[in-house]
Amino acid sequence: MQISLKDLLACEFFAAAKVLAGAKGLANLVTSVTVLDSPDAPNYLKGGEIVVTTAYSLLDDEQVQEKVIEQLAKPGA
Repeated sequence: MQISLKDLLACEFFAAAKVLAGAKGLANLVTSVTVLDSPDAPNYLKGGEIVVTTAYSLLDDEQVQEKVIEQLAKPGA
């Protein structure tokens, strides 16, 4: 099943969500959900994932946070 990010964010569950960056990507299709629990998780993505995380493992390192976000964008997550 696929759903556009825009349609997914319109669901009640995401009612309080705000798009802070990447509004051009709202037409992207979400094909699955994955949980990011370690900084190397982006190495295992195929693309199309929506990523859910507490970012606990990245909490105190802003440089690692930026790197992980860049790595998530590469395959289209």
